Amino acid sequence: MRGVANLLKEKLILNALAFKDANSGIVEQHRLLDWILSKGYRRLEIRREYMRNPSQEIALIAESNQKAQLELHYSVADKLFQDTYIDQSLIQDYMAEAKMLNAKSITFYLGDYRALSVKDKVFLQGLCNGSLAVLIENDQSLSGGKADKIEELLMICHENNIKLQMTFDIGNWIWTGEDAEKNALKLKPYVSNIHVKDVMIKDGCFSSTQLDGGIVDWKYFLKFFNGKNFILEYPCGMEPFDCIEHAYQLINEAMIESQ
Repeated sequence: MRGVANLLKEKLILNALAFKDANSGIVEQHRLLDWILSKGYRRLEIRREYMRNPSQEIALIAESNQKAQLELHYSVADKLFQDTYIDQSLIQDYMAEAKMLNAKSITFYLGDYRALSVKDKVFLQGLCNGSLAVLIENDQSLSGGKADKIEELLMICHENNIKLQMTFDIGNWIWTGEDAEKNALKLKPYVSNIHVKDVMIKDGCFSSTQLDGGIVDWKYFLKFFNGKNFILEYPCGMEPFDCIEHAYQLINEAMIESQ
């Protein structure tokens, strides 16, 4: 049988986390764009938590990308639900930032979701049905990273024609103690983006690591979610593109081998 096709380099999304080690933990993301483009990659997930002055740095990224023309995605690393409800003003501010970046998608953590009020339902309807894709990610917390809560919200949204989507992080389920493969089966209808990484355990602690460096069956998820957006999301050391190129080769080999 024929294997699935290669993943074109320009289709792989890089996450700014990959460049953290090489920049002493301080990632000036507007400086990454030309560097990424020169290596043949065309897509980047921007991380808001790396910004010391978001309004200034977003403007710099947007200006730099007028030349580079990368496809940008925006990871906010904040909760959609704060204290059981949506802080609409805060979320609208984040959406405005994503639009300044001309981002393809924006990703939030679920947060403290208990139930979807009528007010929040109406807000999400306007938020999610525009050109900017809105996603929630399973994080490493017990409050917002459990599959049942995520599935419940996504089911309610889709029943009400609210196009909320999901970034499925294949490694974060280890932190929450859940079965990633079972959760993939439950959540697949809502998934658009995949955070691809491995997770290693050392002295009882978990940490994200390069592919084949830990305990995650990442090849299974590549096959299961074939056709979705793959985002490399782990630190890539002092020579990040060596690590990224190695991951790219591993991903292509895995995809070609799968049937």
